[in-house]
Amino acid sequence: PDDPDNPDDPQTPEIPDNETYIHENTLLLNGDFETANVTWDFPAGWAVWEGNPIYVSEDKHSGTCSIKLNGDSESWKGIQHTEQIYVTAGNTYRFGAWVKTQSPSTESIHLNINSASIGSHNIITSDGWKYIYKDWTATSTENITVQVDAYISLGESTYIDDVEFYLLS
Repeated sequence: PDDPDNPDDPQTPEIPDNETYIHENTLLLNGDFETANVTWDFPAGWAVWEGNPIYVSEDKHSGTCSIKLNGDSESWKGIQHTEQIYVTAGNTYRFGAWVKTQSPSTESIHLNINSASIGSHNIITSDGWKYIYKDWTATSTENITVQVDAYISLGESTYIDDVEFYLLS
């Protein structure tokens, strides 16, 4: 039943206000962005990957905060998890995030491992939050970094929340 477009799928549960949903076995620290790094006013464990993302409470999938990517120029914007994740060769992992766009003008959102895209998702609607994911099989046992980025048109915005990376098999 891993259908991210099906509201009855276990991947898309109803979430009460100010609570978060993230897979219980996620390997990412602070994937829900609820813990802030007060020095930088940005989620602890995350850093700017490209552009100028900001930490906001104005719109979020769950909990109290999300990341907003602004189209201050037509280009790629994104965030990177600062902690490395240990993966084992042959194991399959799911990398997913909840995203929301102001309008369907965001051309695509990429899920990246070690700076290489493992999946691209075109956002064709601005109707609320959408869960995007890619299942990935590690080819070697190593530490990896993960990034989420989006191509954003001038004047538009995209929100990211509840990022997760967990072992499937």
